Amino acid sequence: MSSRIVTGIVIATVGIGSAVLSADIAGFTMMVLCLLMAAYECLRMSPAKDNRTLVVATTVLCTLGPLGFTLFPEYSIVWFVLGSTVPMLILLFQPKQLPTAFAQASAAGFTFVYVGVLGSLAAYLARVPEYGTSALLSLIATSWASDTTAYFGGRFFGKSKLYEAVSPKKTWAGSWFGLVGAVGGVALVKLLFDTPLSWSAVVVMGLLGGVFEQLGDLCESMLKRSTGIKDSGGLLPGHGGLLDRIDGMLFAAPVVFIFYTYAWIWF
Repeated sequence: MSSRIVTGIVIATVGIGSAVLSADIAGFTMMVLCLLMAAYECLRMSPAKDNRTLVVATTVLCTLGPLGFTLFPEYSIVWFVLGSTVPMLILLFQPKQLPTAFAQASAAGFTFVYVGVLGSLAAYLARVPEYGTSALLSLIATSWASDTTAYFGGRFFGKSKLYEAVSPKKTWAGSWFGLVGAVGGVALVKLLFDTPLSWSAVVVMGLLGGVFEQLGDLCESMLKRSTGIKDSGGLLPGHGGLLDRIDGMLFAAPVVFIFYTYAWIWF
């Protein structure tokens, strides 16, 4: 448990520090680097894990996503076309890979959407005009505060299992604590930083973000269980890999993105 706590403190310090000091540069760069490692880890536990060319190409495409989507949004369609076709074109000219080409192409396409597309929304938040810091911190708070409070809530109060077949350690108590943590985290961001969101929008965003964060965590657990591995990687002591750390964030990113982009319509 000590290594988990120490690593968590370091991760939180780097993430929050990057967002506060310079969200549009440091925060954005941090997110791009996280997506690079997460894409690589996702592919390394997929049927494409032994195809080095495909792994490298798809990882690059996932990493270029935030740059293209954020810096050159008018050309985003080019990135989608490349992400949809390049993996299959690589496999087309690898005759030895033909028996598993469908599985490998599916893995590459899934990783492109899962890490590349969802991750691009997360990275984009760091460069939201005027509110990049609060937007990125809202995402961090939604996912990490939820994950942290869920962990300790489940550890001390958890009895009934949430979804034992997928994640044996998660409990209903931890899930409820996680939702409270998500709302509390985004509320703290609202108090400390300039944000365009009303209090009602903050509360709803925290609740929805907390729900999707937990769904993202469960979905990644499902993927790991299907492949028979415990962690996506070993980069973060006590936490596993980068994908293990940002799995919930990837699912929460669209929620925070929608609220920071369209919340004025409803609230």
